Amino acid sequence: METSLFLKTIIILSSQIGIIFIGAYLIIRKLRKATLEGSTWMGTKLVEAYNSKGELDLLPVKKRDPDTGKIITDYFVIGFSLLSGKKVPVVLTPEQLEEAEKDTITGEPIFWVATKESRDLQEGKKYEIISSEQVETPFWFWTFFWFWGPILLVTSIMSGSGFGGVSFGLPLMTAASLLFAPILAWILILMDENDGIRIMWLTLSITLISGIIGTTSGLDFSFLQGPLFIGLFGLLVFRIYQLLNGFSETKTRMMAIFGCVLFTLYLLYDFNRLSRLNEIAEANNWDVAFHMAYALYLDIINLLLELLEAMGQ
Repeated sequence: METSLFLKTIIILSSQIGIIFIGAYLIIRKLRKATLEGSTWMGTKLVEAYNSKGELDLLPVKKRDPDTGKIITDYFVIGFSLLSGKKVPVVLTPEQLEEAEKDTITGEPIFWVATKESRDLQEGKKYEIISSEQVETPFWFWTFFWFWGPILLVTSIMSGSGFGGVSFGLPLMTAASLLFAPILAWILILMDENDGIRIMWLTLSITLISGIIGTTSGLDFSFLQGPLFIGLFGLLVFRIYQLLNGFSETKTRMMAIFGCVLFTLYLLYDFNRLSRLNEIAEANNWDVAFHMAYALYLDIINLLLELLEAMGQ
């Protein structure tokens, strides 16, 4: 008996999501074990800490000045950009910090009066200084990240154009999944890996529910194609704007919630599309299964990232 298109798609999709989620979980376990033993893993040393629930919560090591051994800290104030019409952080130079009012006990800078040379700040106004300690990012994170981005882009172009099919696309997709697992592990550690793992389970639950509704409800979700494209385009524009100009925490969270809704609807749409293609005998091949699996794969990864941003603020 020939395997259905639906089953072919699920085999590809589950293997790739499994690589990412299980891989990220195993990496976190390795880092936890190394931290509790007082050692490192892949050259990465983390700090043992516990959250409010009493769960082990790994923390990154703070960056230190090689000469003095002090933790490297960024100091900034919150200004207002007339160009973007929103609040923006303004990093203070060492010279400006010297002029700042300091705490009499700790010696830490606490207030600074803006000068006329300061951009996005009102001259003569007294601003509260905010500090942010820099953390050590492991070398492997950036190594994996710079390989993952181009591979994912090439795979997306191939899948979107219908070029190559499963024989070329699946190896690239697998490479992207293997590279993304450690990237995701580090992202989860930065926010609290316990909450991150729960969000992974939430992502899988939403995917399962969307799959059941999209394939068994008998409803036709094809009408979502146009609105989803517009929503995706809008989200992309906002993300680019955020990258260039930044957003407040409230706006960032609202945009992330919008992204969660958008990619949940994409899951419904793509699962529904899969159920309709499953009825067409000519579509029952591994190339079509790969293209459908990759579409769902992107939906799930984007949903996960939006959930992490919405719940990690």
